[in-house]
Order: sequence, then structure tokens, then C-alpha cells
Amino acid sequence: MTHQQLSGQETESSSSARSSARSASLDPQLSQRPEARRAAHQLVASAQKSHQPLSAVESVQTPSHQLSLADQEKSRRRPFAFGRFIAVCIVLMIGVILPFALGRSLGLGHTRAVSAVMARFDPRGWALISWATIVMLLTCLGKAIGAVGHHAQMVAWLWGAYVAFLVEQFLGGLSMLKWNFWYSTHVVYGRADIYANAINLGILGAFIASLVFVLVFIIILIAVKPESRLNALTRQPANLLIFLVIEVIGLIVVLFGGMITLVA
Repeated sequence: MTHQQLSGQETESSSSARSSARSASLDPQLSQRPEARRAAHQLVASAQKSHQPLSAVESVQTPSHQLSLADQEKSRRRPFAFGRFIAVCIVLMIGVILPFALGRSLGLGHTRAVSAVMARFDPRGWALISWATIVMLLTCLGKAIGAVGHHAQMVAWLWGAYVAFLVEQFLGGLSMLKWNFWYSTHVVYGRADIYANAINLGILGAFIASLVFVLVFIIILIAVKPESRLNALTRQPANLLIFLVIEVIGLIVVLFGGMITLVA
């Protein structure tokens, strides 16, 4: 039944009820009877109630394009969206600046103590730790993108990525991370620069391996047809496995390719 038919029926019922109520109130003989008065009150009450479902139907069936621009903006407005955006920006800035600055200040101001702590582990161990932070960061970001429809899971993965990012920034500040890091690490740590170099190689190796994965993923998207069975490689379990395989290959190159001793 259409909106016009509903409104027409409601209008006819309300008008008939009002006319019956008026006829009962105008007739002096009918108005003196208690039954007539009760019937008139019931008719008036039904006439007044008949407008309520009509307004409800109109509010439900009114299409959005017939609303005014102000009503559309009110329906789309999210009062806390801007505050959440500012909070996310502040949290990201804290994660970018504070851990890196803390690690760098420890490396420059407490070099002997930091070198003693680093010497307790093998340089390949430090490379493995820094590599694992980047892999954890990128894996959590990928899982968060895959869980866009599930808000709680997406937030949990994003927090995991943020924690991994904090650790990576601290290690990067501790090892004076940059592309030509071997000059600054040798100036700061001297003969103990092999540990800082291993941290930097783990981070850069994982980062370069992630770029290789992106290139491979783009090639798969372009070369593989949608109806092909190989299209399953673009889905999350398969592309996560490809990502981990490429990252492990990058780690093997860093650990056993002689790169740690090369920059020492």
C-alpha cells in the first residue's frame, strides 16, 4: 500500500469520526444521553489518535532526498568525530617523537651503559628483535585493515601495531637509525657499534622486504585474472603467508649474508 493511500484512509477515517462527533454534540436529545456522550468522546479520541500513525508512516517513508540540507547534515553529524581525530593525531605524534628521543638520549648520554647492555646479546639477536618489531607492526596493520567491519577487532590490532611502533622507534633512536647509519654509530659507540648496526640492519631489512612484498602483490593483482584459481593469493591468509615468507628471506639475508660484519 502506498503512502498516498495510507494518508487518504487516515484522512477519511478522521473526518468521518469528527463529523459523527459534531452531529452527536449538535443534537440536543442525543447530547443528553450518557451513551451518546460516551460515544462522542470515543469518536473524538479515535479521531485524534488517527493522526499518530500517519505521522509515523510519513517520517519512516520520507526519502532522504526530500529532506532539507540542514536535516541531512544533522543526521550525518558526529559530534565526537573531530575530537577523536585530534586524539589520534596526538597519540601518533607521541609515538613518533618520545620513544625515538628517549632512545637517542640514552645512546648519547649513557653510551657506556647502553654498550654494556647490548654486549650481553649476540648482534644477530638484536637484528632479530628489530626485524620482529617491524614484522609485528606491518602484520597488525594488515589485520586491522582486514577487520574494518569489526570495530573491536580493528581497534585491538591497531593498538598492537602502535605498541610495536613504539618499540621500533625506541630501538631506532638507540641505534641512531638512518640510511648511512654506520658513520654515526661508529662515532657514538666506537668498537661496540656492531650491535647498533645489527639493530639498524634488522629494521631496514624488514622494511625493504615489505617493499618487495608490495611489488609482488601488485604484480599478482595485475597478472592474475579474476576467474583464475591463483586469485586466492590476493586474499588475506594467502597474502599474509607470502608476506611472512618474503620477510623471512630478508631476515636470512641480514643474518647470514655477511651484512652485519660488513658495516662493522
